[in-house]
Amino acid sequence: MWAAVARASLTAARAAGLAVLLTLVLSVAALGWRMAAPIRVAPTPVGPCTEIGLDTNGWHTDLVMPAAIFPEDHPFRRLYPDARRFSVGWGDRDAYRFADKDPWLNVAAIIPPSASAVHVSADAPATGPFVAISEDGARALVAHIDRTLRIDARGRLIRVDEGYRPDSVFVESGAQFHVFRLCNQWVAEGLRAAGLPVSPLGAWTAASVVRQIRNGPRCPPPRIRIAPA
Repeated sequence: MWAAVARASLTAARAAGLAVLLTLVLSVAALGWRMAAPIRVAPTPVGPCTEIGLDTNGWHTDLVMPAAIFPEDHPFRRLYPDARRFSVGWGDRDAYRFADKDPWLNVAAIIPPSASAVHVSADAPATGPFVAISEDGARALVAHIDRTLRIDARGRLIRVDEGYRPDSVFVESGAQFHVFRLCNQWVAEGLRAAGLPVSPLGAWTAASVVRQIRNGPRCPPPRIRIAPA
């Protein structure tokens, strides 16, 4: 009996090892393809224009947007009614909050299923790069964020923890975090939804996201600005 159990365990271990190896091979191939692919330049939007941007610490990116693109009754604006802009990021619920104290949480995060959280900050620094999107693009970007949020019966955000800054908070997300959908890929998905020629496929690093919009169009004056005057 013990021999059968041992054989079954060995078979399972080999299968798991092959799955991990296949994941790594596909991941490296996807990243290499994206890094080698040419970057398309998005045209400047026709008509009303809004500028959005990124804020990055070198490994993680946040979307930075004017508060005005969100409906007046949006949960973000109800939470921070005086905010001029919002910085929004997404990631594994535990690693996002505590990876600086326990780096192994980053490893556990890529093994599904992994619960996630959204970090929203009011009037956080906007470091750029900045890029222009249309009104339709702004609505699509808000819809991308809304699909990630988990809202209670009263339409309010469900708090998970205090955020990194005084006017910031972690809130619940209904999306799953894993090796094929990382934090920077979520940001790239939002940029693509906004109409920008960004590929989430290889956007595994902050640098790869920044690279794809660094030379994007800017709004002609007058602009809806997200950076401090």
